[in-house]
Amino acid sequence: MQSIKIGLLGAGTVAEYGHLPALSSMEGAEVVAIADLDPQRAEKLANCYSIPKVYDNYQDLLALPQLDAVVVATPVETHKKIVMAAAKRNVHVLCEKPIAPSPEEGRQMTEAMEERGLVFAINFLLRFSEPLVTMKKWVEAGKIGKIVVMRLIFNSAGPGWRSKERLDALMTKGGGPIFDCGVHYFDLARWFTGSEFYQIQARGAFLRGYPNPDHVLCTCRLTDGTIALIEESWIYTLGSRESRRYRCYELIGERGTIAYNTDTAELVLFTEDKPVRIHIPPEKKAFCEVYEQFFACIKQGSSVGIPSGLEGVRAVEAAKAALDAIERDCGKQIGCLAANI
Repeated sequence: MQSIKIGLLGAGTVAEYGHLPALSSMEGAEVVAIADLDPQRAEKLANCYSIPKVYDNYQDLLALPQLDAVVVATPVETHKKIVMAAAKRNVHVLCEKPIAPSPEEGRQMTEAMEERGLVFAINFLLRFSEPLVTMKKWVEAGKIGKIVVMRLIFNSAGPGWRSKERLDALMTKGGGPIFDCGVHYFDLARWFTGSEFYQIQARGAFLRGYPNPDHVLCTCRLTDGTIALIEESWIYTLGSRESRRYRCYELIGERGTIAYNTDTAELVLFTEDKPVRIHIPPEKKAFCEVYEQFFACIKQGSSVGIPSGLEGVRAVEAAKAALDAIERDCGKQIGCLAANI
């Protein structure tokens, strides 16, 4: 395969700031078409990146005979119909997270792709991003022993900077921060431990009148006994003169701790030896690294090494369990109830 011919479905924020800059910098990748319900937006990106074909629907793009793969960067509620259509066309898929609005839909998508022997990857790009890559290596090397507690936090003022319409969509159909962004962190908890969620408790803050919470705190237990705190916010510094994004990753083990936060931009390994400190600038997202692995999987005819559809389902199961726990808590006005999954 000389070059992998890609179709991009969705011309929104993640396509503009993530997928297209990465694809345009990579050898062996050719974006042959882009589709969006807003043809003017698609035309704009097509002109910027010299994409020859522009469509206002996914069906016409998927009908192109030269396609090897598509990138699904559309709203989550559209993922299933697009992926199912791609499976029928025998086209590999890199799908944005969350995989689907429900675990059931995600499983159906995964099964359809597996039946055709196609690569179906979920864009859990934090697995490929620093400092998390180094943290994973340290965990696997036994630097801190078994993980006992982890804290995974991402707080921001939310996606409203782009448009109110985008915020409205993500806070309703998109499930809010614990669903849209939280799936990354539920996935990381499984990735670090190799374990599954056993119990999830959650509470949410409702500030702006949306049906889903603006800020969520989850306390989780995994089957290996690890306790995880996962926190997601789209109201952090909301309305402030200076907006701020804050990420924190902490793994507390039997013999040490690994810690990183974006305030210090410093990854630290605390053990009985002298601490190891590495400066890592925040907010570098590993789109290129994801694509390198995705293309390798296509060429090898194997999905090993790329986050799978099933892993996308597991993350959605956890996020939905958190939202269900919050709904029960709000409905009964008593202490938070656990959701067993």
